[in-house]
Amino acid sequence: EEMARICGRDPSAVSGDLSQVIASSVHPEDREAFERATGALVREQRPLPMEYRILRPDGQVRTLWAEGGELILDDAGRAELVTGIVQDITERRLAEQTLRESEERYRKLVELSPDSIGIHCEGKVVYVNPAAVTLFHARGPEDLVGLPIIELIDPEYRAVAMQRVRRTYEDGLPAPSLEEKIVTLDGQSIDVEISAGPIVHEGKPATQIIIRDVTERKQAEQALRKRVAEIEVLYQSSLEILARNDLPELLSAIVERATRLTGGDRGALLLPTADGTRIRVHVSHNMGQDYTGNELEMGEGVAGRAAQERRTIMVEDYGTWEGRSPKILASGVERALALPLQVGERFVGVLYIADSKTGPYGEDDVRLGSLFADQAAMAIERARLVNETNRRAA
Repeated sequence: EEMARICGRDPSAVSGDLSQVIASSVHPEDREAFERATGALVREQRPLPMEYRILRPDGQVRTLWAEGGELILDDAGRAELVTGIVQDITERRLAEQTLRESEERYRKLVELSPDSIGIHCEGKVVYVNPAAVTLFHARGPEDLVGLPIIELIDPEYRAVAMQRVRRTYEDGLPAPSLEEKIVTLDGQSIDVEISAGPIVHEGKPATQIIIRDVTERKQAEQALRKRVAEIEVLYQSSLEILARNDLPELLSAIVERATRLTGGDRGALLLPTADGTRIRVHVSHNMGQDYTGNELEMGEGVAGRAAQERRTIMVEDYGTWEGRSPKILASGVERALALPLQVGERFVGVLYIADSKTGPYGEDDVRLGSLFADQAAMAIERARLVNETNRRAA
């Protein structure tokens, strides 16, 4: 009765040889293998375990497992009856297939993950995904598999890493994400975040680790901190110059502040003459000699060119620059930076900075100097307005 129900038949409607019912229920794709197995049973006179599918009358496919028990022979010594167990293992096979599909999906996710994923067991690397191969500057997984995991951790972080390994191995607990440094195969140290969790690998306790390269994020954070510090310095410098109404005192303060902000060690401030055809040095700071009162034509020297073109001019090798002017020729200058001072379209002057360092000014220095130049231009215009108002009131 149970066999009839497995085959999807009404037990009361089944009569005669049940083996015929079974044989007729075998799935067409498995019928040849089923017949070979039953043929072997007759020839060898011993039951063989087998797995096969049946097709029920309602179209449902089921998977069966048959395992023989006792083979009963007739008087002629031929197989007459086989006792045994038949199990419907459909759900088990479906569960196994689902598990295989799930494992395959997980494998693909790991292989395609942009994060580096690896497994270490008994202290050695046993698996790495392609992202990990790239991160550690390896040629392939074989360069990493078999290495002691601790060798891939920066020496400064190895003690912490070992504590986290023991947490997963001995306590079976995950290790939350933590910033560490790894060492690539070519010796480069890289900032990363590592999280880990216990798994079983080939029947042994193991740890799966996920590594994320945070180099760019750290650089962005560092740049942000630097930017905030620059803004704070710029703010304080702006407060200092905006609080000054005495024009000569203000101009000197502007030059001193500007040289410190940009990393220079000398500077000058030039304002346009009354007719606007030239610029005159009003402040000469640490220039080796006092250039106060010297005038430059528009386009002459670094400052004259900045005045003429209304843009920042930087000269990396001032000593050999053909456009340098003897009217402002401080000894020992290797590079120079001229920043035009403007309020809207109105030209206010030029802030000149120089030093004995080689190479160009950094982008941050130029940007900070330009921002300060904008504040300085407004401070000069404000001081002029205050002085003019006071003069008229007197």
